[in-house]
Amino acid sequence: MWRPSARRRRPIGDQQAVSGYTGQRLVNTFLDHDKTTGTLTSPEFTVDKPWLSLQVGGGRHPMTSDTPVAVNLLVDGKVVHSATGSESEVLDWVNWDLSAYQGKKASVQIVDQNTGGWGTSWWTRS
Repeated sequence: MWRPSARRRRPIGDQQAVSGYTGQRLVNTFLDHDKTTGTLTSPEFTVDKPWLSLQVGGGRHPMTSDTPVAVNLLVDGKVVHSATGSESEVLDWVNWDLSAYQGKKASVQIVDQNTGGWGTSWWTRS
């Protein structure tokens, strides 16, 4: 179970409105205008579905960059899928094929190591 530190359904401070999400919760790393960094990792779960659908918004800084902002799927501790935003406050759907990982332990990881423009991420899972 995720352990949220705050619950809100509106932008933080003077942040532009975030839209396009359908989940009941939203992870938002915009706190203090892109200046905050960190990683949030879900508890491990056993992959028992053939796919995972999620919504991602924010910056386009892939894990291969020096300062990534991404949502990752970890299987056996390794990144097997990764997604970034499209430099927009609108969350877009991402669908990951999990058929190769059935029965394995996985976790979802949100990484924000960017303090520059679009150094923020939004994520939700429906």
